[in-house]
Amino acid sequence: MEAARPGNLGVRARPRRGGMNGGAAPRLRGLIQSGRVIGYGMLRSFLPVHYRNLHVERNTLPKLGRINLLVGPNNSGKSNFIKAMGFLPDMLLTEGGPTHFLNAIEAHGRADVLNRTERAKKVKGRPKSDADFYLQWIFDSQPSPDTRDLFAEPHPPSDILYALSCTVGEPDSFPSGYYIRNEALARFSPRDWWAPGAPSEQPTFSVSCNSDGAGSRRATFVKTARSNAPGQAAVPMTKAELAVEANDTVLHQTKALLKDKAFYEKIFPDFDRISEELIGFARGFRNYSSTDLNLRKLVDGAKIDLGVRTLDAEGAEFVNVLRHLDQQHDFLSEEYPQRLRELIPDLKRIKIIDASDVYKQLELHIGGQKYKPREMSDGTLKALWLALLLFSPEKGSVLSIDEPELNLHPAWLKVVGGWLQRFTSAEQLFVSTHSPDLLDTFTDGFKSGDVALFVFGLGEKAMRRVDPAELESFFRDGWELGDVYRGGVPQLGGWPW
Repeated sequence: MEAARPGNLGVRARPRRGGMNGGAAPRLRGLIQSGRVIGYGMLRSFLPVHYRNLHVERNTLPKLGRINLLVGPNNSGKSNFIKAMGFLPDMLLTEGGPTHFLNAIEAHGRADVLNRTERAKKVKGRPKSDADFYLQWIFDSQPSPDTRDLFAEPHPPSDILYALSCTVGEPDSFPSGYYIRNEALARFSPRDWWAPGAPSEQPTFSVSCNSDGAGSRRATFVKTARSNAPGQAAVPMTKAELAVEANDTVLHQTKALLKDKAFYEKIFPDFDRISEELIGFARGFRNYSSTDLNLRKLVDGAKIDLGVRTLDAEGAEFVNVLRHLDQQHDFLSEEYPQRLRELIPDLKRIKIIDASDVYKQLELHIGGQKYKPREMSDGTLKALWLALLLFSPEKGSVLSIDEPELNLHPAWLKVVGGWLQRFTSAEQLFVSTHSPDLLDTFTDGFKSGDVALFVFGLGEKAMRRVDPAELESFFRDGWELGDVYRGGVPQLGGWPW
């Protein structure tokens, strides 16, 4: 399998989320479920093709950074880029429904998941209404101190590639008209995917599933021996070919695959390990939008629920999450108030108090006064929300925040911009914004290469990464990123008038 180029790899009620089928290592599963797996690594690249209004050419490979800024006009694809990235977590973690893949298709809008232009094309030998969208993730896999000793043959740092090509039929053909046409999973030695003329290298482990229809697919599993000599090809070690269903990801068909003796004895340990790394990433994927946040929920407090660990989209469980973090990490005495004092210098203490027999709410001690959420401004409530997202001690893989500037005074955006660049709650951050004032705070990080800036909806390209050298002349004249955005400079887009 040649993996150097991606093209060669072949508003809903949220269902209950759970784990994967099959016999995963019990100790590792326990660590993942308890939130102790902290070695997520980073998402090095994500490629969406024909997903909604996005179309990134397959011969490109977006290079992501630790901090990623997404800018562009409304309806340019910024939010859909993050939603497409979340297809993998939705597919791996969502339970109920016919299959995990079909659950994700349902959550992403069934036929609406497909780019309209692509649906209108006629593909030889297939109904005009049938078309594919393609998604590809490349992860930087880093062993966690918590899990390094769980495996007889632990993997050194590596790159993991996962890709799938999905056929989408007419809306009334669901579920039979929706299936996975091609699926690929591979582990590579660490490599520079963007180096010109980089030699093609065989993966140390790979899975390739191909189908011409909605029935079964053939899955080819290949495990190779690592070569100690630089540049020397790895030698094929074990190979197995098995039938898998086309209406679900191979990652959720472990139970059936384990019936094959060769798979169980030779393939399963590597397959199980790479599957658990993907589900670890999925569990740590957190996507929030300021437009989904309901500040009223923060005001009302929350009914006590000791099982809540992660903040929901609306913020209804805000107090429960804070309570959990304080009990486990003393969060309200150290990191959290320290950050908030950058905006509220007279903040003395943050407490969680009884609102009733079963409800809890916040109380802020500012100066010599005590304030309940009902007395706080929307901007203060929004800052409380952002500080929790960015500095939670329970680390995730990816944190995405859409339009964090909403409800905030421009003077506060300077502080919040600093927060966004000092975040500690995830391995990687994506921020979508329309605010020139917030962009100004990222100028130095962008110039140094610590911040990756992506522009959406300019010309024929759905998205592209901006090189700091393109804006060097403006920076020499004293401009900041927000100034470039306000000015509508072609490289950055910005205001249309």
